[in-house]
Amino acid sequence: MLLANLGILTSVCCGTYWLKQRRIIPSAATTENNPDIAASREDAHQTRISVVSMLLATGGWLYAPLGLLSAGVISYNLYPILRHTLQQWQQNRRVTNDSYASLSALLMLGSGNYFAAGMQNMVYHLSSHFVHKSRQNATQWITDAYHAAPGQVWQLSADDQEHQVPLAQVQAGDMIVVSTGETIPVDGQIQSGMALIDQQALTGEANPAEKTVGDTVLAATLMIRGRLVIRAAHSGKDNRIQQLNALLQQTRDYKTALQLRGERWADQAVLPIFAMSALTVPILGGSAALAILFSAPLNIIRAMLSVQTAAHLQWITEQGALIKDGRVLESLPQIDTVLFDKTGTLTETLPEIATITCCGDHTPDQLLGLAAAAEQRLEHPIAQAIIARARDRQITLPPVSDSQYDLGLGVTVQSEQQRIQVGSLRFILQATQCTEAELPDPIRQAMQAATGHTMILVAVDGTLQGLLELRPGLRPEVSALLARLREHHITHLAVISGDQQAPTQRLADSLELDAAYGDVLPQDKAALVQDYQIRGRHVCFIGDGLNDAIAMKQANVSISLNSAAPIASETAQIVLTRDDLAPVGDLLPLAGQLQHRLRNNLALWIGFGVVNALAVPLLGFGPIQSSLFYLAVYGLGLKYSRRTPARHDSRQCNLPLKRYAP
Repeated sequence: MLLANLGILTSVCCGTYWLKQRRIIPSAATTENNPDIAASREDAHQTRISVVSMLLATGGWLYAPLGLLSAGVISYNLYPILRHTLQQWQQNRRVTNDSYASLSALLMLGSGNYFAAGMQNMVYHLSSHFVHKSRQNATQWITDAYHAAPGQVWQLSADDQEHQVPLAQVQAGDMIVVSTGETIPVDGQIQSGMALIDQQALTGEANPAEKTVGDTVLAATLMIRGRLVIRAAHSGKDNRIQQLNALLQQTRDYKTALQLRGERWADQAVLPIFAMSALTVPILGGSAALAILFSAPLNIIRAMLSVQTAAHLQWITEQGALIKDGRVLESLPQIDTVLFDKTGTLTETLPEIATITCCGDHTPDQLLGLAAAAEQRLEHPIAQAIIARARDRQITLPPVSDSQYDLGLGVTVQSEQQRIQVGSLRFILQATQCTEAELPDPIRQAMQAATGHTMILVAVDGTLQGLLELRPGLRPEVSALLARLREHHITHLAVISGDQQAPTQRLADSLELDAAYGDVLPQDKAALVQDYQIRGRHVCFIGDGLNDAIAMKQANVSISLNSAAPIASETAQIVLTRDDLAPVGDLLPLAGQLQHRLRNNLALWIGFGVVNALAVPLLGFGPIQSSLFYLAVYGLGLKYSRRTPARHDSRQCNLPLKRYAP
């Protein structure tokens, strides 16, 4: 029987190889451009073939020729596994779980245990199918989430007019204008301008680099200061594809430490299991030795953990959060401190301008126009609120040049022979070289009457011209989110803002936060995060502004809003795909669930191996009994791995929060 089965195997494998070489049987590589789709279809095909082989093997107990036919089908089914095993050996020169799967099936086939051999093949191909299918699905939902918010760029037309267009429409050779605070959207060469650019994300260079005409700039680097006109080296579509591929690599292909440990154990267990099986032969016989081989479901461990991780990632994305870096799945459960930016994060994205106070030669509309002109390229909510009000009043903005942004303080631009500066009180006092006591009476009276609201001052050529008072509104989902975070053992919640201490403290008091930090510069935000970390805390920073990026880089986990400035979105490890903070409340428990379920899944299969190994001598298990037990536990494990993550108790915890009165 052994020689007959080996002859059948050799004939079928040679025939299959010859047919593939002659391209009579389409290979996975030629059926699809996407390798995951092709591999998934090939595995699905092989799974169906293995089911047929098991049915034939069952019929072989009643009619012997069907058994020999099943041996041929099993051989065809085993060929891809043998080929993959050989490729791995040629590449790595080591025995892996694929080696185990192929040798186990060979031993089952050679000994005439056709049903067990067919079942071994079926589980292998079905597991591989689910792994490739989960990768294929992950590619789709990450791509959908990524393209849901297409990037916009400023394009310079032939008549020197700037127009905002989708990045995907940019072609190689187009002129792209990039200003302070923006992310460079494409690789290219500088045609005009000078800028200071942060390239650390790509090159690892800590110090910003000065770039001027003729220099090459890279996509995804950050403009700290200046204004550039760049000739695009590639189309925007190509650049989006590169960014998406990097995102897929970081998220879809990520494996947790527990997954890597499980796969390492699976590889390391191959030789000991074969040794145990061999030692069983003289004691319990060949049938028991074959049954022992089912005690190491090595390929299943790899498949189940991958499927489970993909299921969690997909569910998190569907809830409105795009994981840009899979490593946060292991960092999130450790978070005990959450720090929020204030403006645009805890408060509504766009505050409203309550009053405009003038103290110079400009009317309110003129003052608003100057402020909007200076802020027109910035993505911060305050800038967007000023621009929106100017647009509502149909104010024509003067052209600006030579933009310079001081993180967390203000912006300076040149416009029509005027030097316009817009920003905080500290920034304008430095620009005008005066003290608070020297402020004009209208300004001092407006600041006293505003009871701590955000004040944006405007100076022209070093002379203070007026201020804009902005009033924020609290996001409606914030109270429920904070209650949910408390419920999930977040022990410290705080707000950090570049705004004055008074409004920041009032907001913290109304929400019963543990701390409030106002008048904080961007570098000081990062220092605060670092201070918490030195004290042993694991910090999550949630922000949306240009001045939050430094703190995001420092934090253990960083989250940006859908409406965040480009620099914040590029820096953050997690980006909310809706303008809503609610998904943050699910991120921590879901990440904890994933680690818990991965441990349970690993324990399930280790437990199965122990039980099966004991059942062989104690209950007389042979290949048939062990394979049926294997199949039953496989079904339970698969159902558990693919189950939708359970949403934690979503009751609205009505903490006695005070009403925030801006």
